[in-house]
Amino acid sequence: MKTKTFPLILALLLGLTLTTAAHAQDDAQSWGTHVLRVATPPGKRPTIADFARTFLTQHPDPLNNAILSKLDGRDPQLGKCELQYILDAPNGYLKYSFHDNRCNQTDYPAIEMCYWRTNSGRCLIAVNGNNYMGNINLIFYDYNPATGRMTPLPEPPFKDFHDDIREFIVQLPRKGKDIHMEGWSDEGGPSPLTLRWDGLGGFTLIDAAERYRQPAAGTCKNCQFPATFKTRFGKSDIYPDFFKSIGKSDEPIPLYNGPGGSAIRQIRPKNTRYDITVEKVQTGRAYINYAAMSEDPSLEPSYDHAWVDCSSLYVLLHSKHETVAMPLFAEPTRTSRPIQTIKNEYVDTSRIRPFPWQLLEVREGWLKVRHPHTNVTGWIESRFATSDFVQ
Repeated sequence: MKTKTFPLILALLLGLTLTTAAHAQDDAQSWGTHVLRVATPPGKRPTIADFARTFLTQHPDPLNNAILSKLDGRDPQLGKCELQYILDAPNGYLKYSFHDNRCNQTDYPAIEMCYWRTNSGRCLIAVNGNNYMGNINLIFYDYNPATGRMTPLPEPPFKDFHDDIREFIVQLPRKGKDIHMEGWSDEGGPSPLTLRWDGLGGFTLIDAAERYRQPAAGTCKNCQFPATFKTRFGKSDIYPDFFKSIGKSDEPIPLYNGPGGSAIRQIRPKNTRYDITVEKVQTGRAYINYAAMSEDPSLEPSYDHAWVDCSSLYVLLHSKHETVAMPLFAEPTRTSRPIQTIKNEYVDTSRIRPFPWQLLEVREGWLKVRHPHTNVTGWIESRFATSDFVQ
């Protein structure tokens, strides 16, 4: 049986970690706010070291100061901090960080820099910062050799990009020219993507049409997301009064022998907590693997399969990334109109049990849901569905 203790301790530790990281992350938000002049020897083109030195001088902090010392041939005064440093001048690439991203009780990002030469003779310079929860900033400068100035771009030079970059670990190219992004977490993170360099100063998302294509209605063969019945999670839980408006938890739920079959029996969840996984969906019904969970941890749950109406199920929505809200869209694609962003919402003050949204429809990778209190309805990615307890 899962208890509150471990998730609550984990939440407190995560909150402490996020607090210590705030200073370094706030500093990263000041990147790309000024036009910078690059100092280079007469008759020579700037190198990655020249671009880096210009940027580091504008943004002093213990990590940037240490790298600036390295570039200038001086030994940085690190104390107990351990510096990790890669300078690949031939490939125009620099990466640096403190070991384990920590120094003097402060979290610092791992920072990359690189540049591309465009067909017009200018340079596009990227500065990228990641921490353990994803990207904290990715900025680009346009370098004009005629003026010797790095001008920050007001918008990233991406085409067809509709994801939230904060959910990715961004990888600038040390070899090659493309930018690669991977989800910050294997559980609940977005699928990886690649931005291909176009030679003109920008990037195009590979397979963008397929990534943002609206899935077909009617079936979902590879769903695999957790759900729950309209039920309490235990006798001690107290839901808000408005939760009564969606009906009593002892209302019968019909179980069917197929997506178009007749009801063969029914169950009444009452106060029993169920472990439910939706495996596939067809014609408005979900095929679930389910079991009633006992309060006695020594008893193994007995699982069974059945078809139920999608509207009999509720999903618990939770973003594992504490700084990224969950977008609710008008249609099942990130190119659709956003209705609202959903912050993590819980049934009580424990911050352990996410609030249930009623399930209305399912497509590959997407859930149509309705909030039982506000009646706000829209589509959300199924990767945000979580189990009863936030781990």
